[in-house]
Amino acid sequence: MSETKNSISKKNRLGRFLLILVCILTAGLIITYSYINTSSFREHVKSLFITELENLMGKKIKIDSADTISFRTLRFSNLEILEKNGDDTEVFLQAKKLEIKFALFFPFWQGKTWQLDIKDIAFTDLSVSFTRNRAGEFDLLKKLGIDFAFLNENIKIERVSFKNSSLVYHDEIVYHYELDALTTKAKNVSGYFDFSTWPETTFALQGRDDRDDALLSFSGFFFTQKREYSLDFHLRNADLTHFKYYLEAAEQLNVSRGKFDLDLNLSISPESVNNELDWQGKAVFYEGDAQPFFLNEIPFRKINGEVNFIKPEITLSGLNGLYEERPFQLEGLLLTQPELYFDLNITTGPVNAALLKDDLSLFMGEYKDFSIQGEVDLSVNVQGFPGAFDIQGTVTTPEMMVENLTLPNITAHFLLKQEELIINSLKSESSEGSVSVAGKLDWTGDSPFYHFEIETSR
Repeated sequence: MSETKNSISKKNRLGRFLLILVCILTAGLIITYSYINTSSFREHVKSLFITELENLMGKKIKIDSADTISFRTLRFSNLEILEKNGDDTEVFLQAKKLEIKFALFFPFWQGKTWQLDIKDIAFTDLSVSFTRNRAGEFDLLKKLGIDFAFLNENIKIERVSFKNSSLVYHDEIVYHYELDALTTKAKNVSGYFDFSTWPETTFALQGRDDRDDALLSFSGFFFTQKREYSLDFHLRNADLTHFKYYLEAAEQLNVSRGKFDLDLNLSISPESVNNELDWQGKAVFYEGDAQPFFLNEIPFRKINGEVNFIKPEITLSGLNGLYEERPFQLEGLLLTQPELYFDLNITTGPVNAALLKDDLSLFMGEYKDFSIQGEVDLSVNVQGFPGAFDIQGTVTTPEMMVENLTLPNITAHFLLKQEELIINSLKSESSEGSVSVAGKLDWTGDSPFYHFEIETSR
């Protein structure tokens, strides 16, 4: 009985001791938390944080206030990172809110010194700009001025994230266009950069185009110490005239209007041929207008359809639109290397023969002084290189008037080269008989030369 009482008494004393210990620890935590959130301590932490960040980045840092401090989180307001640009000082990065989440990591079993483990650096209302230069390298980390090799030995940063932010992206790789850089501004951006597998950095961003509210998505990976990356662009209802610069062949298409959806991957790796950029993906066009340079800027309107591409091929499938306000269909292939080559099939009809003659005369030198009337169905294949291609096609019409001659039920097969028009066959049939024509028109000399053979039957 006495032993039982002693056992209960010992348990009660142990319980009281643990309770007192918990109360002391709780009180200590409350007092510590209250102290670290006093204005003087928060001001001291802000000053210390600015000093360490300036030493790490070599840039001027401004922070309005340290809002809250806990054992796992720091929160600051109105951060600005400034950089020198000649004699001027510019804001390189700014954010209304900054939250740093961390864990105190003690790798004592590995024999390492203490290391601060930052789980996430979260920005709200961030504004920043970065550039991909002509060498295909991104300057964001370089502009931050952080030695990540040194940083990785002392501080472990797993992730940088942001929300409700704005980004300005300058891209100096704009192929054959005479631009210093293509600038894309995005708003309402949310996303992250993941450094947990450094020196490889993965990222995902999503926002809206500042100009037309198109959905923009940008993700992939890159390395900080070598020219290797893979970038995925996903655009929805985006401005075709802005983003056309990402396709080498787009210059020749001379797009002037339209929207499109785009899924595009740009990548470069040690395995890339000649260390060149690779691209592949798909685009769907809506109501696009184009005046292809290689077709002497003949206008095509309201183009809809799908294009698939994998370097160096671009495949056009099921494109349709308006040519001279009449519907047309387009499919075919473009090769961008070793030089631009195209093989396109176009069908249209019925189209005004006089307007068609005016467009074809763009390839026929000065020989276009004749009248033609009627409506024709046209099917052509355009094949070759810019400035050196052939147009082979078929024309059908129930009736056509050439000068004062009326020809019913015509079917014609022709080949238009750079300096000659070859009529393989032209046949007109009626109840009264038929007329067949074959020959060619050559305008290589000072005056046109032509030779035609005409057969009639009743």
